[in-house]
Amino acid sequence: MSAFRSAVISLDDHQLIEAIRAATRRLLVVAPGLSLPVAQAVRERWLGMDAGSVQVLLDADPEVCRMGYGTIDALDLLEKTAAQLNCAVHHRPGVRIGVVICEHTALVFSPTPLLVEKLPSEIPHPNAIRFDQAPSPSLEAGSLDAEARDLIEGGEPVDASLVQSAAHDLSVNPPFAELEAMVEGRKPAALTFKAGEKGGVSVYGLGRFPLTLYYEPWIRLLERGDDLKPFLEENKGRLKLRAKE
Repeated sequence: MSAFRSAVISLDDHQLIEAIRAATRRLLVVAPGLSLPVAQAVRERWLGMDAGSVQVLLDADPEVCRMGYGTIDALDLLEKTAAQLNCAVHHRPGVRIGVVICEHTALVFSPTPLLVEKLPSEIPHPNAIRFDQAPSPSLEAGSLDAEARDLIEGGEPVDASLVQSAAHDLSVNPPFAELEAMVEGRKPAALTFKAGEKGGVSVYGLGRFPLTLYYEPWIRLLERGDDLKPFLEENKGRLKLRAKE
């Protein structure tokens, strides 16, 4: 039996991409969703390796994008790559663990839902375990451990219609403006407004969640705007102020 070494590490997209690009004989990627740069790295290796040596399992539910686990562009890119190679991206509803296996290294990590928390800016931020196995000459290209094979075989293929359905769902109920800004690495845009299907009006850009009220409450609040600002200034010392970025 080959010996394993393990270590708790801080893992970000840059390190994930490096690990993926190091694959030459086998690559397994399991996650709720992926960012576009990580998906591009997977595509690069998928095109450069034996197609059957790469396995990808994601959750194609649009809620994954709304939570900030990944983007619809990444899912679309990988579905098209798989179709080009006559392979498939596997869909496993509810998967919320991250696993990357390449060559003799396995990374098990906790994916970050950007709607709930921002990517850590400080190092270290332990969020993964790295396992390294001593090289074995018997390792075959495309071989997967039984547990990984069971996980892949338990999924269903992602096809273009599933991606289109998710994209349409996201166009009708898009991610919050601030989440989109975080994913794209830019500062949130100015405040935006949206009339919801249930009759409410939402203001995006104030925080991670929109502020939603019906027509009458908005009118009442705006009518008291001249009173609200002095009240805020008067109580500023007791309020929690958001740090400027």
